[in-house]
Amino acid sequence: MMNLYFIALLCDEKTAHEITALKHDFKNRFNSSHALKAPPHITLQMPFRMDERKEEIIFKALSKFTSKQNPISVKLNGFDCFEPRVIYADVENSKDICHLYTKLIPYLKEIPDIAPKWIKPTIHPHCTIATRDLTPEMFNKAWDEYRNKEFKSSFDCNALTLLKHNGKFWEIYKQFKFT
Repeated sequence: MMNLYFIALLCDEKTAHEITALKHDFKNRFNSSHALKAPPHITLQMPFRMDERKEEIIFKALSKFTSKQNPISVKLNGFDCFEPRVIYADVENSKDICHLYTKLIPYLKEIPDIAPKWIKPTIHPHCTIATRDLTPEMFNKAWDEYRNKEFKSSFDCNALTLLKHNGKFWEIYKQFKFT
């Protein structure tokens, strides 16, 4: 059976609580709830389909990768956007996450179900607050408010997380600890 997966850095409990509160604000005030379908995170590998019988391949690749990585510090500072549908908490120290992603790429290429076109050469680390169902009109209204709004949070990330879609929302499926 083909399932949908993605790979991310999850926010710590405190930051996740803060981000989730922001997502609920968008749901209540701007009619945008799609971002609530995933736990607060920073995507490293965008969603891909994989036969669940091949999960052991991804488990081995991610275990091998994380066994060689140290925890990283993540700092979120303020908000930014991808017009006209996405508003996110901005990652202040994105170079560290970009470097981590660059080191992850060879391991992603070991996973046959992730097509090369789905492995991007670079990423733009961010923590999504609103996406997809945010209409352009509501985007403008929300962005007028959030563009100068203050938000700061930081946490140490000590694992990669494989998330799996259950047909309705994303679930934390397996975590791979950094050494």
